[in-house]
Amino acid sequence: MTEPAPQAPDQRRWFRKKRFRVPIYGVAFIVLLLAALIYGIFVTVISRAKARDFPRDEWLQIYREDVEALRFSDTQLSDAVAGLQELAADAPDDITQPLSPEKKDLARAYWAQIYELARDIHARADLHRDFVVWVEKERRGDHIRGFLLCEVADMMVHDAALQIAESLAGNDRFERILNEPQEEFALPEGTFTDLKNQILNPERTARQYAARKYRRVLGKFDEYDDVISEPEGAWLQVRVVALEDDVVDRLQARGVDLAIDQTKDYSSGLAFQAWFPVQHNVADTMGNIRLKRGETALISNDQIQQFHDKLQSGDIGVTRRNWYLSNAGIPGFWPHAILYIGHPADLAEFADDPDVIAWCEEHNAADFATLLETRHPGAWKAYTTASDQGENAVLEAIAEGVVFRPLEDAFHADAVGVVRPRLSKLDVARAIDRAFSHYGKPYDYNFDFVTDETLVCSELVFKSYQPTEEFSGVNFPLSETLGRPLLPPNDLVKKFDLEWGDPKQQLDFVGFLDPRESAGAATWGTMEDFRHSWMRPKREAVR
Repeated sequence: MTEPAPQAPDQRRWFRKKRFRVPIYGVAFIVLLLAALIYGIFVTVISRAKARDFPRDEWLQIYREDVEALRFSDTQLSDAVAGLQELAADAPDDITQPLSPEKKDLARAYWAQIYELARDIHARADLHRDFVVWVEKERRGDHIRGFLLCEVADMMVHDAALQIAESLAGNDRFERILNEPQEEFALPEGTFTDLKNQILNPERTARQYAARKYRRVLGKFDEYDDVISEPEGAWLQVRVVALEDDVVDRLQARGVDLAIDQTKDYSSGLAFQAWFPVQHNVADTMGNIRLKRGETALISNDQIQQFHDKLQSGDIGVTRRNWYLSNAGIPGFWPHAILYIGHPADLAEFADDPDVIAWCEEHNAADFATLLETRHPGAWKAYTTASDQGENAVLEAIAEGVVFRPLEDAFHADAVGVVRPRLSKLDVARAIDRAFSHYGKPYDYNFDFVTDETLVCSELVFKSYQPTEEFSGVNFPLSETLGRPLLPPNDLVKKFDLEWGDPKQQLDFVGFLDPRESAGAATWGTMEDFRHSWMRPKREAVR
């Protein structure tokens, strides 16, 4: 149960009982401070605005064009906000049910459109802000026009921001998606958090309250009636009244809740970071510290070569290095996951399939190698550079980020298990193509499966094979940890075990090297051994 908020009447009684006595010099100081603040704001506004630099006839034309542009932007902004709200409303409440890549891309596109519209609206208003400052009587009508235009522009953005914040309050997944940097749209990181901080800023609310009161003062002048009798002024008048009512209603209804939600989101983020030991400031160190035994792995080079002969491009591997300190921070026996790509010759042989070739030709590529090189030149160069040295590459997310590494390095471990998705070669090729798109991204020390800018090891596998409308993929179940959806690598093996023998089974067994710490070596394990390995205690290293 949520504890009820303090009642407003009690607060009002508290304020009625208080008595304040301020010395006369204190009053003078406050007045001077406010005067200096107001003067500073006015100087800043005038220095940024340029409207009064134009001849009046030219400015009037600009004013009419800007009002028309605001009307158009108002419709676009409403549509984009409604689209984002609809996406959020349709998202499953269960955070372990992932959003599809299409929906995440659509959410980002809506947010980029809203952000761009807000910037354009503010830019148009900024031109006219020098008319917000009182000017000579002869141009009182222009003062009213400029004031109304700026007020409508500010309220349009504020109302849209309140709607979004209200709709997404507590929806951690969408907030993290919108906070991601978007190079395609030139959006920096944290834009949604900035928005929440701005709309919940008391200074903004106070300024809008003052503007509302000032508009009522302007309404007493004859020039005000003249302005709102014009087509542009009439629209501004109707819109500013409607927006003021909307904003006041939203702030009264949800303002406190939004502030509480914002604090709650921040607190839960701190709780997650405090619980999960593998954070950026310690992960690099922990990932390279063993509690026992030196750098010798239980799996031999000969066993790695034998395993290579079993592998196929697109296979999914899990690995374990016994006694590594970082294992303590990752749930389950298996702490790491990889995606096997293989040598370019192996990849070309795998992709020599009629459906894969037809798909590549649809994208103006003669074969799969050409498609990958065209769509992901940086990743392809890194992959082929490693392969030129005779290495069979895997793609994995490690401390250095999402990188290609030799199979020999990835399997230099104490335990390895590999499964193969039951998919057509075309669907596996699509998954590899998607995996290449993640090359070079930083490691996700926050273990955030919602965002795509940084990735953890199992997240790379999850997002490479995540189903879409045209791609059947693999349905990897996410589990919730402190309010955050995760796919621990151990759950990859759990899925294989629980689905075994089911007609809808999605993964097949490829091989398993079982750690035998007492013997100082790994041995080939059976499929049954591998199926049940996910249930082993995470600290168990020998049998």
